[in-house]
Amino acid sequence: MRYDIVGKHSTSGEKINILKGNEIVAKIRDFDLGLLNSFTIRSNGNLINIFVTKNSKGLSASFRNISWRIRGDIMQKNYDIVDLDNSLVCGVCAEYHRGFDSYKIEVFTEERELFCIATAVCLDLIKTAKTPALQMS
Repeated sequence: MRYDIVGKHSTSGEKINILKGNEIVAKIRDFDLGLLNSFTIRSNGNLINIFVTKNSKGLSASFRNISWRIRGDIMQKNYDIVDLDNSLVCGVCAEYHRGFDSYKIEVFTEERELFCIATAVCLDLIKTAKTPALQMS
């Protein structure tokens, strides 16, 4: 399935919509609170929150209203989203196409597809826009 992701920056953070055709199927709101980023994702009447903290080891993410956790390296775009029972929900890995930095998302739980895509977008926002100092080795 193909989705378009559009957004704009405001003084309070990013406002991003995920579209299927002309229909908004998910909304992402980002609030940068310094060492903590808070994301709200709404889709199909459901809501999840992601809280991402920055520390000397990189990034750490925790979720509210869904029993997910991140396994892997968020900064390198090489991680899995796993459920409470350790079942794999989706995998994200870096991919390069025609000189562009991108990523591949492989979804294993179809009913959570939009939340998987939105989570990957949120985590990418931090890497590309919020923490340039953390990208340096």
